[in-house]
Amino acid sequence: HLKGHVGYSNHNNLYSLSSRPIKYNGKWFKSLTAFNKQTNHDSSSFNINPYFVGRIDLHTRNTAINGGGIPIAGVTTDYDGQIRNTTSPDIGADEFDAQPNDAGVLTFSSPTNGSCEGDVDIAIVIKNFGSQELKSATINWQLNNTPQTPYSWTGSLKALETDTIRLGAGTFTSTQTLKLYGWTTNPNNQTDGFAPNDSIAENIGFNSLPLARAGADKIMC
Repeated sequence: HLKGHVGYSNHNNLYSLSSRPIKYNGKWFKSLTAFNKQTNHDSSSFNINPYFVGRIDLHTRNTAINGGGIPIAGVTTDYDGQIRNTTSPDIGADEFDAQPNDAGVLTFSSPTNGSCEGDVDIAIVIKNFGSQELKSATINWQLNNTPQTPYSWTGSLKALETDTIRLGAGTFTSTQTLKLYGWTTNPNNQTDGFAPNDSIAENIGFNSLPLARAGADKIMC
């Protein structure tokens, strides 16, 4: 529940599983994105699972929030007494280091829920959550619970950079629900340092193509 000078709230991880996670000046918002769009507040904040080690152990393991904070005058150490980064401290109570090799999946960028039926590309967005440059990874995926040929990705992603990869294509109708599941393995031919951000599962529904009503046939010439 936020009131008053919320414009000073930013660079936070406002994690919630609620369907209405934020209430501001008497109005509920369905997501952090909707809240930011309508108020311009918390533009650099997150709504992601911090993956605490335990219920009372606030050491976080989600490298997505590594370096996502801003320095505050007088706050030089975390709750362990470790020195805070002076330019880009970590969000939360714990200052931590990202895993060196950590590839993950953000979303399927295509198709999206509500796309028109027909021929569509299947594309996925991967992200380098690790501290080292990501040069290779294996992208595994399933379509309607059927394993597909893994994609051997090579490229160059610095920390927190993303890439969109076309995995394949298919023809789908409005009567179908497409189940997509994708996950990364073998970043830089190493064991992934943090498994919870490796995978994504999405159910996609399609809309029927609109009918084109051009009227009766006419002789033009």
